Amino acid sequence: MSSSKLFIFLVAILATLLTVEAMGDCGSRHLRTLPDERAELKSDGVWKPITIPIRFHYVRLSGDTRIVPTNAQYQLAVDELNWFFPRFDLDITWTLQEVLEHDEPTLTACNEGTTDFDLATKYNGNNYTTTLNIYTCNRLDAASEFIGFGSFPSDFKGVKGNTWVYIKTGEYPPEGFLFKGTTGNPDFDFATYTTGSTIVHEVGHWLGLFHPFQGGCDCCDEDDDVCLQLAGTACVNDPSNCEHKCGDKVADTPGVQNPQSALTEEVQESCSYDTCPALEGADQTLNVMTYSSERCLYNPDRGLFTMIITDGQTNRAKHQMVSHRREIFGRRRRKITQK
Repeated sequence: MSSSKLFIFLVAILATLLTVEAMGDCGSRHLRTLPDERAELKSDGVWKPITIPIRFHYVRLSGDTRIVPTNAQYQLAVDELNWFFPRFDLDITWTLQEVLEHDEPTLTACNEGTTDFDLATKYNGNNYTTTLNIYTCNRLDAASEFIGFGSFPSDFKGVKGNTWVYIKTGEYPPEGFLFKGTTGNPDFDFATYTTGSTIVHEVGHWLGLFHPFQGGCDCCDEDDDVCLQLAGTACVNDPSNCEHKCGDKVADTPGVQNPQSALTEEVQESCSYDTCPALEGADQTLNVMTYSSERCLYNPDRGLFTMIITDGQTNRAKHQMVSHRREIFGRRRRKITQK
């Protein structure tokens, strides 16, 4: 079995054992930074305001009967990205380039085996280095447990098939959804609709952000070279992270235990709990990269997203983008010498 198929198999097993309520399961993979990429992390580039076009792809699977997201829903997702990330000093302008539909009648899920790579290779288009391709499917996995996943900048080696975001169809916000706080939305039905926070979450992965529960409540052991290396690379662009070796290795995101399904629904929806009491800081239940309840991330009475990312996460995203998505900044890809 190939390593990629083995990983997907293990993730599927883990998902069946750990059923996470609240936001839902994200299938994004936390791959360690390989030793031969350390030179790449010491990037000579700098962050600058950028524009990233988005190509939405709806993949029609075998037996699909669900309604395709409307153009208004796609545009609303873009509007949410444009509202959210600049509020946290990630000055990115997202534009809706086009919406495409693809028939895949032999597939029953979008990531059968390594299908996620296959679809991206097939449909990403020629401008995949500077464009975000978002694939929308009614089923992302055979068990229909995942609601989204995104590739990390460090996954990207200039190859068409390894840069993408996948979103389950039902994760798009409904038409007319209010998120800017211009008016209240007290009748919003959380049981029927979603707010679009999953899309922001998965694009966060595409920008280089990890789950705060990466590593759970554990900190790096002194002899764990892989863990310590990840902690070291996290601090390259933010010195405050250099001694932070717990959770997602970002200094201002406290360690979080996963799954949060161990908590009762009442506790989850209280938006106030601490799953790693031995570590400093309670869970950041407003952080969009957690698995918090959508009731924590959105205030319907104000019609306003309350979700956040931290300064440390912003710094990580900038560094990862500049280092690994160089073409977006008009810079050529640097070849890494294998040792």
